[in-house]
Amino acid sequence: MAKFLQSRAAGLSGDEILDQNVLTVAGLRCLISGDFYLVPCGEDFLLLHEKGIFLIHQCHKTGMILGQLLTDQWTDLNYLGHERKFPNPIRENQQVISWLTRILKLPQDHFCGIVVFDTQCELRQVPADGAGYRILRADQLEEFFAQLPQRPVRYAHSQLEALNDIFLLVTGGEA
Repeated sequence: MAKFLQSRAAGLSGDEILDQNVLTVAGLRCLISGDFYLVPCGEDFLLLHEKGIFLIHQCHKTGMILGQLLTDQWTDLNYLGHERKFPNPIRENQQVISWLTRILKLPQDHFCGIVVFDTQCELRQVPADGAGYRILRADQLEEFFAQLPQRPVRYAHSQLEALNDIFLLVTGGEA
């Protein structure tokens, strides 16, 4: 097929998609191994994996990121000194996880929120990873997913299938 007839994403690998700071189902599938379902959930992605349930939330910020776990607002400070405030992404992620715990009828400790910032940003002052969340840059996702096989299996394929069906039934296929 002629190059000009191919879609822009067709020739990109998962790494190239992440280098552009664009998380897509296709790009994430390239990075994840094992038995899983990957479902777009609004602007986030719900990963129902044999090793656990992950909610991936992308934050498109490019400066120095400053924030604390309990504050309502975080700051994206560019290199010229201009600040832009944005809602605490961990709090937003945990709110969606609370909603998911109710619809999937699972305890909160079965979930892990992953907040993904663009590769160009600098995570200057952010909370350390906690039991229920991780803060990463897009270029660190591959390493994170490479460590999944070391975790114990939590869900059988039939359980993942049932969780996916419940999610799609409750949300009507759209979240």
